[in-house]
Amino acid sequence: MPIVPKSLLTKSELEDMNMTDVRKEIQKALKRSGNTRYWLAKQTGIRPATVYSLIDGNSGINLKSLGKVLDVLGLEIRPKGK
Repeated sequence: MPIVPKSLLTKSELEDMNMTDVRKEIQKALKRSGNTRYWLAKQTGIRPATVYSLIDGNSGINLKSLGKVLDVLGLEIRPKGK
């Protein structure tokens, strides 16, 4: 799934997001950056435990926090086919 600002997505498009794909893209981007999950937590202001759970798939994440993570890593979410 291509990773657009969340404000450009409709509610239906957000519901169709495959969070597994999003998590994988976050993991890849973090690895490419050479930074750690702890670094990501500090950059976003999100609790480290929340970042770890998001990446490991142990919990969901609110859109505000997801937006922070994506912004720091330079990622976007785009609706399928766009």
